[in-house]
Amino acid sequence: MTNPINTVPEVLNNYLTAMVQKDASMMPKIFIPAAQMLLIKDGKMLEIPIFPGLIQYIQQTPEDKEAQASILSFDITGNAASGKVQVISKGLIYTDYFNLLLINDQWMIVNKTFSITVVKN
Repeated sequence: MTNPINTVPEVLNNYLTAMVQKDASMMPKIFIPAAQMLLIKDGKMLEIPIFPGLIQYIQQTPEDKEAQASILSFDITGNAASGKVQVISKGLIYTDYFNLLLINDQWMIVNKTFSITVVKN
């Protein structure tokens, strides 16, 4: 295996930057074109394409200058990896889980699952 042109933490940090700064232009460098988001809403699983689903969300959501973002964990085995990140913004905690693959010497996110929790006072 050759050395990748990026690292898993770099991809996760780029995702967090894009989400906090609401910069949708970064997404093609982070996700494969066929990437999906999977979530549970009202007791039902939804499958939403990253393109355009996440892009529209980023474009429609105002930037939160007070948002906090962090990588919680990541794990790599060969050419597969997983990552867990968290964004706290406007009273909500977004916890995202990613599966990544090393494709053409570049780590890319292939899918995302997530949960949203209301911050308790």
